[in-house]
Amino acid sequence: MRHTTFGVMLVILGAILLLGVIVQDISLVLRFWPLLVVVYALLAHGLSPAYRGGLIVVALVLLADALAPSILGLSHTGFWAPVLIVVGLLIIFSATEHDPREKRVKVKTGASAQEVKNVKYAVRDETADGTSKAGAASSEPGGVEMTDETKRPESEAREESAAAAVEGEYRDRSAHFLADVPEGAERLICDLDFNAGKLELAGDTDKLFEIDTGPGSDVEPQVDVSLEETDGVKVARLKIEQAHFKSSVRMFGVRTVWTLKLNGELPLTMNCDVNAAKANLDFSKLRLTSLAMGNNAAASEVRIGSRENEATLRIDNNAAKFDLVLPADFAYEATVDSNVGRHNVTDLLPRRVNDHYYSEDFDSNPRKVRMHLENNAAKLNIRRR
Repeated sequence: MRHTTFGVMLVILGAILLLGVIVQDISLVLRFWPLLVVVYALLAHGLSPAYRGGLIVVALVLLADALAPSILGLSHTGFWAPVLIVVGLLIIFSATEHDPREKRVKVKTGASAQEVKNVKYAVRDETADGTSKAGAASSEPGGVEMTDETKRPESEAREESAAAAVEGEYRDRSAHFLADVPEGAERLICDLDFNAGKLELAGDTDKLFEIDTGPGSDVEPQVDVSLEETDGVKVARLKIEQAHFKSSVRMFGVRTVWTLKLNGELPLTMNCDVNAAKANLDFSKLRLTSLAMGNNAAASEVRIGSRENEATLRIDNNAAKFDLVLPADFAYEATVDSNVGRHNVTDLLPRRVNDHYYSEDFDSNPRKVRMHLENNAAKLNIRRR
């Protein structure tokens, strides 16, 4: 059952109840309206078991009030009729989405004191027969809404025409975003901010990045790409944030689902914040050298690969759950700052010198993972693959 259908049902039922108040004639059968909520909880797709259970409990309470208003002291007609109409309208508005092809993407350009090549953005628009065609960066339908930051003189735009373009392709209710590796890039720095949804880092790509958004996702990525030169090394900097496109109220939570792939050949520095979300980040196929991650009110699992001989991790785990999977043939070192939290660091790192924990083979093993772990009112679990 779709949210729209349920919303229409509530509006119709609410209107009947309201009419019953006006004419003082209402059937006893209509007092069983909360059973519609139970039906919705059982049939609606995409609801978690906890949410389904909560809806059923609320429906049973409302049913008791409808059959015996004296229990809660509310009239099942005069009180609930306008409530049903308002809630039903909100559900209809929140479920009425623009087709992804009609969205406008705002692109911000990066800024750096060193050499910077800004991103051009191209969007592929579906035609009536379901095929795709490339659209130029413009304000035309299917293109890009140009902001003041992206409007540049034609001469400057021509000079940057060789820079990697970020492309977005829409099909059905999903989307795919990607960009090629900027010419000359030797390293990759990725800054990622993800909130309220499900994020998966799954494998590598020969592109700079690829992102697939799940069907009906509320939030799309806003991407900045720049090429910087630091200490003689050309670094591709990738910044990924969430850009909201909806103007309606979402009654049943954010449904954002991203699947992310990063380049597998460039050494990677990863900085990410995951907030009120679920994340599964697998770096097994990537050349990860450094990871700084904030995990706030979230549930995350991170797998560290073995393509680089050393990796540095800084994890801030706050009121959250964090599972860290380390490569089996590495030695480990960690500093731990834990406040009202649980962790099992000493299982893998039984040696302690001052505030540093070490694995038994730390001195002899040339392959190492060095960690700084902060665990505040949270649970941190470390295990070896």
